[in-house]
Amino acid sequence: YLEQLTYSITIAGSRISADQRMSVTRDVLRTLTAVVRRYRGENANAQIRTNLMMVRPCTAERRAKLRFAGSGQEVDECLELSVYDSDEIVRDLVIPLPKSRQVKDALPGAPSALIGDAPVIVDDTLHVEFSKAIAPEAKSAMQEYFASKETRFQSFASLNVVGAGKVIAVVNVECADKYIFGEQEEDKAEMVAYLFPFCSTLGILLADQ
Repeated sequence: YLEQLTYSITIAGSRISADQRMSVTRDVLRTLTAVVRRYRGENANAQIRTNLMMVRPCTAERRAKLRFAGSGQEVDECLELSVYDSDEIVRDLVIPLPKSRQVKDALPGAPSALIGDAPVIVDDTLHVEFSKAIAPEAKSAMQEYFASKETRFQSFASLNVVGAGKVIAVVNVECADKYIFGEQEEDKAEMVAYLFPFCSTLGILLADQ
């Protein structure tokens, strides 16, 4: 763990080109995946994947790709899937951030983590809690997404990436089994603590994106 952490911090502090940045980001995400897999021990056989979603202005191009938005919902900013830990995984995903910047208006997962400024852990994607403020069509679309073969994960965790003093991205760790960080609250807290330094490293690496 310490070797991987030292490597990640060192490379984030190095001078790298814009072309290299996504490749290095993928390396850090792979390390995150390896840490979670090692921590899970006997439950490590389940497929685990990690991705990064960047905060972006919701341009016309991104709005055309937007998913899980309520009809007529005004969206100024969104989260856009930028990179996975494997270059073999490709998924086009753009999801809205609430204009109100209120947690009650945010979708569960990455948007709630970003707006609430706290990790969000979903133990079972088939039993996700939605705020009453979420539009029915947005809730239905997200439930269908979680239940589809497209996702291929049953639990996940979303952690913020802070760069230059603000949240610039969210890391999502996905697991093909339930309880990605375990069933006990202390296990979840410990896993978040292990992953936090790597998220901070990504913040250094991506601060000027």
